[in-house]
Amino acid sequence: MDIQKIKSFVKGLQDITCKEICLLDATGYVFFSTNSSRVGDYDDVLDFNYGQDFFFEREHRLYCTYNSTHPHKYFISLEGTDDEAKRIGKVIKLFLSIDDTSNSRDYFIKGLLSNAISDTSLDIQCQKHGISVNGQVQVILIEVLDSLAQEVEEIVLALYPDELLVKIKDNFFVFIKEVTEKEPYLVGSLLFDTILSELLYEAKIAIGITIDNIRDWHKSYKLAEEFMHLGKAFFPKKNIYCYDNLAIPMIINKISEDDLQEIIKHLDCNIQELFDNHELITTAFTLIKYNLNITDTSKHLFVHRNTLIYRLNKIQDITGYDLRVFQDAMLFYIIANAYQYIINTAKCT
Repeated sequence: MDIQKIKSFVKGLQDITCKEICLLDATGYVFFSTNSSRVGDYDDVLDFNYGQDFFFEREHRLYCTYNSTHPHKYFISLEGTDDEAKRIGKVIKLFLSIDDTSNSRDYFIKGLLSNAISDTSLDIQCQKHGISVNGQVQVILIEVLDSLAQEVEEIVLALYPDELLVKIKDNFFVFIKEVTEKEPYLVGSLLFDTILSELLYEAKIAIGITIDNIRDWHKSYKLAEEFMHLGKAFFPKKNIYCYDNLAIPMIINKISEDDLQEIIKHLDCNIQELFDNHELITTAFTLIKYNLNITDTSKHLFVHRNTLIYRLNKIQDITGYDLRVFQDAMLFYIIANAYQYIINTAKCT
């Protein structure tokens, strides 16, 4: 069962009991509690061999094990062993024993993303789960290490507690964000920067197109999946992928690898020789990034203007393309991306 669902359930129990309830991992670390001062403590009682018991008492507390979407064992700890505590314990046990996957919001969202929800039940399901049918949203795909999934989940929900987050695979989350910012792609940078600062880990993030209706969420999701695949193939050193930086790769992806090889061979621009020279290929891509502006490119590369011009002349000697000319720069960029795609695809196979 999903950890966030357990947390929501525990929060709800505060309305019917004043007893302290904690969530612990297998080491006894308290990572959530109705008593916020307990978070960060350790419960030493879990040092004993608890065996396979689902429900047990130790040192004036009740403990209940549960299975989450993560590979480790977790526990719910309930203050007291009196009749009230045992009644609450039975409620917890019943809740954890019920397989309500078919009725869960996560299951509904996964159905939307796979376009498996019928129009006849859509409005009813949206009302049941508190999801708006209309409104601009983006589907964002986040890839992380499976071992960091729980921490990433908590980080994202702390940043955006009112948005939707669903774990769809061991190392993939789908984040559905209402589009309110003038620059919708800023959310990708915020997610990446926060995960990096908290976990020292560089997540991969793919941002789908903006959608106006819930019936089209699957379109944004499918594009986010494609962006993730293409981004890792064309730009493996980058971490945030969206339509703006993948337009040309999407076109190249429609061409078969054999045809791409034939095009590169026909143009005969010695592209491999240029890729073997890190300084020159970096200069080429940087010039294109800065719109063929010599001054901006030299500043970014920390080189003198004359040094940059010297490099561009060398690139022209090797490839035959003068990157200061728009038509040559555009054709070179397409060829370079096609070559990079072939190389990176070969590495993955």
